[in-house]
Parts: sequence; C-alpha cells; structure tokens
Amino acid sequence: MTSEALIEQAFALVPYPSSERLTTHRCLECDEIDQYFRGTTWPSHSVEELRLHAAALSLFTPEAFRYFLPAFMLATLQDPDRADVIPDSIAFHLAAGSNSDPAWVRERLVLLSSDQRDAVRAFFTELVSRGVLEAEEVREPLASL
Repeated sequence: MTSEALIEQAFALVPYPSSERLTTHRCLECDEIDQYFRGTTWPSHSVEELRLHAAALSLFTPEAFRYFLPAFMLATLQDPDRADVIPDSIAFHLAAGSNSDPAWVRERLVLLSSDQRDAVRAFFTELVSRGVLEAEEVREPLASL
C-alpha cells in the first residue's frame, strides 16, 4: 500500500474537531487560520492553500492538528516543491525531543492511533527515500511516534 493510501485510510474516520475554535488562542493569525479551515474537510485543500496556511500546524488545537495533518502530509507527497516548508514543519511539530514545548507535542501525539502513527512513519520514510528530508531530520519525530 502506498504512503498516500495509508494516510487516507488511517485518517478517514477522524471526526471533525468539536471545539468552538480550531486554534489554541486568539490573535490575528489564529483568527485567519480558524476562518480559513472552519467547516472544511481535510481532503479539500490544495497544496498552494496549505502552504499559505502552514503556520496552522503551530496554532491548531490538538484535535484540529490531528484532523488536518493528513492534508499537509498528502500535499507534501503530491508536490514537495510547492509544499516548501510543510515537511520541515510537520517533522518539527512531531519531534518531542527538539521542540521547545514537548508537552505541546505530546498533547497531539496522544491523539494519534496506531494506524495513524504507522501512516506518519510511512510518510517520513518516503520523504527520506525521495530526498525531500534527510534521515537526521526525521530521527526525532520517528522516535516520538
């Protein structure tokens, strides 16, 4: 099974975030991200749109992070050049050891099922095999999973 298929299957039944807001706090950037993603499904975003809203990975609530993570992973696999900083951001946000706030990472990781963790591992493995990320860049996120 391809990495894309693993991601789609593992995240297919993740419920839409039930919180009032999709972001962790209120600020201009958070409000913009909340407004952009509110009421959308994770498969409905283009690579370009996700690249413009890549900061969302830092600002999402844990539930929104889990829900929209597959969109960012699939965008990276579909077009890593246009995804630009997205793969680095995903790796950073899943690396509890190097992140400035390991508790923030753990709050998100705890929500990922075993199948979802496997899909994220497959995602990172494919990025390394394609030369999008170096093995060193995914060592900590893989260890966190």
